[in-house]
Formats: sequence, C-alpha cells, structure tokens
Amino acid sequence: MAADFEQLYREGRYQEAITAASALSQPTTRSLTVIGVSYLRLGDATQADTPLLSAKDLREPEAMVEYGNLLRFTGRLQDAESYLTDLLPGMEGEWKTKCQRWLGVTQHQLGKIKESLDSLEKVRKDYDSRGDSVNAARVRQNLFVVYSDIGETKKSHRMIEEAVVVFRKCSDSSLLITGLRNLVISLLALNRLEEIPSLLIEIETLLGNEVTPSHLSYWSSKAVLFERNLISRSEYIKILDNIIDLSEKYESYEYLVWALVKKVEYLIQSDRNSEAMRLVYQAPQDEFGQFPTSIRIVRAMINRRMGNLVEAVEELGAVAADLEAAGNIAELARVRLQLAYALHLDGQPDASADVLRAALQGLLRTNIHPSMRPELEELAELLHFAALEPSLAPYLEPVMDSLAGVLGGVSGDEGGERVRLQVHTLGRVSILRGGDPVTFQLKGTVPLLVYLALTPNRTRLEIQQDLYPDKDPDAASSYVRKGIQELRELLGHGAVLTEGPRNHSRYRLGPGLQLDLDLTRFLDAIGRAETARALALYRGEFLPGSDESEWVLQKRDEARLALTFELQNQMVAFQENHEWRRVILLANQYLRVDPYEVSVHALRVEAARRVGTAAELGRYVAAMNSASN
Repeated sequence: MAADFEQLYREGRYQEAITAASALSQPTTRSLTVIGVSYLRLGDATQADTPLLSAKDLREPEAMVEYGNLLRFTGRLQDAESYLTDLLPGMEGEWKTKCQRWLGVTQHQLGKIKESLDSLEKVRKDYDSRGDSVNAARVRQNLFVVYSDIGETKKSHRMIEEAVVVFRKCSDSSLLITGLRNLVISLLALNRLEEIPSLLIEIETLLGNEVTPSHLSYWSSKAVLFERNLISRSEYIKILDNIIDLSEKYESYEYLVWALVKKVEYLIQSDRNSEAMRLVYQAPQDEFGQFPTSIRIVRAMINRRMGNLVEAVEELGAVAADLEAAGNIAELARVRLQLAYALHLDGQPDASADVLRAALQGLLRTNIHPSMRPELEELAELLHFAALEPSLAPYLEPVMDSLAGVLGGVSGDEGGERVRLQVHTLGRVSILRGGDPVTFQLKGTVPLLVYLALTPNRTRLEIQQDLYPDKDPDAASSYVRKGIQELRELLGHGAVLTEGPRNHSRYRLGPGLQLDLDLTRFLDAIGRAETARALALYRGEFLPGSDESEWVLQKRDEARLALTFELQNQMVAFQENHEWRRVILLANQYLRVDPYEVSVHALRVEAARRVGTAAELGRYVAAMNSASN
C-alpha cells in the first residue's frame, strides 16, 4: 500500500493518493506528508493543516518545507518568510531547493521583488542543471507571475510558454490548468485575443463538472477577459463572487485577495464607494493587523474619491515607499500616478509634479497592462496637467503612445433606483449604463436625449425645429416621436415625461434619469479655469455626425470657442511673462482643437525661436505655412 500511495502521489493523482495513504492501519510520517501535501496541491488548506503539521513536527523533510508553503498559501506571509528563512540553512539537496522556491514565492507576495527574483532564478537554474523539467517548469510559472508584475511582458510570456509545454506532458492536470490560466493572462497582455477561447475550452475539459479548488484558476482566467470587454459585467461579478466564496472555503489567500481587489476596483469605477470600503474591511490581515498592499492601494483610491485627500496621500505615500524599497517598478508607477492625482486635487501642484515625473519615468520602463484602462481614464485630467508642464511634457508623449491601445470607457453605477447614464458627446457618441453600452437604433435618439437634458420643457415643434430644421415637418415630427418612444423603451417609461395640453405638450427627462454629461463637466471646468480637466474632457467636436442640426452646431461652436478662448488667454499671460515653453505647450493644445488658426501658429513659431530646438522650429514653421495656404 505504501508503494501505491507514493506512486499515485508522484503521478499527481492527489485524491487517489489521499485515499490510499489514509487506508494505512498505522499512519507514518511519510503517509501524513503525502496526505497533507496532496490536500495542499488540491487547494484545500483546511484539510492539509493537521497531517502536515504532524509530519513536520516529526522532522519529515518534505513536510517541513511544505509547511512553510502552507503558511504562505493561507496568507501568513510574515510567518512563512521567517520560518522558511530559518529552515533553509539546515536543508540539503532537493529539499533545500524547494525551500528556496517557496521562500522566493513568499518574498514576491510580500512585495520583495529583488529578493524574490534572486531566489527563484537560482532555483530555476538548479532544476535546469539537474534536468528536472517538471520542477523547473513549476518555477518558471512562479517567475511568470513576478515578471508580469514588474512589466517584463516578453520575458514573462516566454516563462509561461515554456512551462505549459512541460505541463502538457504531465499526468498532474492541476499543473496544466494553472499553467493555461496564466497563459490566458499573458496572451491578454500581448493582445493575442484570438488564441484565448481554445485555451478556456481546454481548461473546462480538464476540470469536469465537480467544483474543486482548481476552478479558482479557471474562473480567474475568465475574469481577466473583462479587462477587454469580452464578458459582461454581470458575468464578471458572478465569477468574482464565486472566487471569493471558494477561496474562503479552502483558505486560498492569494485568490481571495485578488478577487476582493478586482471587485473593489469595479465598485470604485461604478462610484459605489461606500460599498467598496465595506468590502475592503473583509480582506484578510496579517499578524500585525496590516492589509495586503493591493488592498491598501484600493482603500486609498476610495478615500481620494470620497474627498478624504489627507488619508489618501498618507496611505499612497507609505505604499509607494514600500514598493520602491522592494523594487516593484510597475506597481510603483501605478501608485505614484494615484499619489500625484491625490496631491493635485489637494492643491499641492509642486509635490504632484515631482511625483508625476517619477511615475511617468516608471511607466516608460515598463509595459502598461490593459487592467489599468479604467484607472488611466479617470486620471486623464492629471495627464493633461502634465501636457501643460514644461518639466513633464517630454516624458508624456512616449507614455501616451503606450496608452493609445489601452484607454477606453469609464464605468458607471448599476445600483440604486435611478437610471444613471454616462453620456459621451465630445469627439464620440456613446451612452453607458452601469458601464455597459446602450445601443439605440435611431441615429437621432442620443442627440434628443442630450437636447432634453440641456433644454427641458420644450414642445415637439420646438424640438424638431432645433434638431431637424431642414426636414419635412411631418417627417421631423414623426422622427422626434420615434426617438421619445425609443428612449422610453430602453430606459423606462418614466425616462421622458410630458406636461401640458395634448396638442402643446412639453417634454423633459424624468427625475429617475440621471445623466453624467461630458459637455456639462467640460463647461464647468472652463468656468473654473481648470484647463487640464477641460482638455481631458474635450476629445473633439460636440455630437460628431449630427451636422444637420442648428442646435448641435451652435453647442459645438460654444464648446470649441470656450476652450480656445481659455487657451488664448493663458497663452497671452505666459507670453507677457516670457514663459515661452508654456506658450508652446498651450499652442499645441490649441491647434489640436483648431489647426488652422494662423495667429496661434505664428505665436508658437515666435516662442520656438526663443526656446525651441532647430528641429522644433522647422516643424512649427512648416505647419504654419501649411495652415496659411
């Protein structure tokens, strides 16, 4: 029987190994080890604890090493690091190498990137030199996670590709499931989306119908598809809830923290900050009462959104210091962006600029992951602030090139009785409800919705004269009626209300419909002279494609003139103060809005003659000549 459970264990048939080892009339240190480690490999820390602890106390080498892994797995990271560090000098051969591996993984979870890479690369080379391909592949999988976190996308992909090749030849299906999950994440980062569906099908086939801890790998691989809008929000939240429930059941600390952070980020993006903060305090804490770094980051983001800027700055500053000491470049750049924005909102422009400069330099050293898309969208104001700062602008252009394929929409709120819509009209036309697109069949429905939001209590005749002055009156009236009907069908009957006599009814949006309109926020930014915020919101002309409406054209001109007037005033002020580099930056923004304004071209050329390079001056003169012809 002893030979049976050892053979089953080596083949990765862990449930069968547990059954065989448990059938012994008298447990041995080895059978206890096999039972404990098998449960741990299956992701069931609760069942693994007692046999593993017993075998460890009896000085069984593998049990001694894997007990440190158990401490790590259940989130007792400080204990795990101390235990494995103390254990390492006394171990020999294979067990010393395994001890070093789990120490490296623990160091990564603690944010000690340099130490983690040193440990894991040493272990990988050790296994490679011995020809132990399976254990070398396991370590490559660990290295995939570390290299991904520090933005080394190509290196991390090579690691997981090499690991999966080996795992496909193993009898241990759990290794292949986890490997395929990580391969999905890697392909997503590389934008190779067409390769992902077949991998998910392969994982489903390996899993079978019974829900086991291995489902954590599958669910997490499906959840990351949300970063590219490949699954719905409702499915995403259901997956995260499943991961949280299963992680708590089997004490899987790493998956639990990951899913909690993802759900908190979703709630933050949906402006459900109080709910997000409550969820933060469900996260596990270490023996010192400290939350994991990822939880501390999202807590600071919630505080910033709720206006608690002092708390946000303090926590982000502390996390940034920890990440810098650990050498976690990618996460440090992200946290510095958040810290710079909090300082910007707190009225500390000099401090914000210093931190933002370091953040931009960090982004240039790493790869920007699609998961940062909503966060970067929210920080658009900060990035436009950088575009107007001479000391920051040189770093911004290459960063913006990297961002080009990442930025997208920002989520809205799904909760509450109100229908909350996020309405984009500047440079694009889109409606988001709870972050999901609302698609109207009629081209004129969105302009009608915006019109009613900005000019309520209008008759149908007034609406059709403003929106469709050149249409046949009967056709225009019918079009308005169909647009109102479509708004009610998709947003609820109370979306549009009527008042007054039937033949002279006035239309307005219902009180249950709440619009977050980019044009309104843009005009508010102009009124407050918040140029960076205004530039972040202004992505192009108002309601592009609706050129037949006099009302649209009027609003379009109002928005464009408001922005160019504000930029013109600032250029004049900086010109008088001889701040020529700022004049150039403002002129660049102005000409993005109105590329044919020759006077601004001329002012930019004048400024470039004073402070610009020969290449800049040549480029600006050529642009001026082109605009003049």
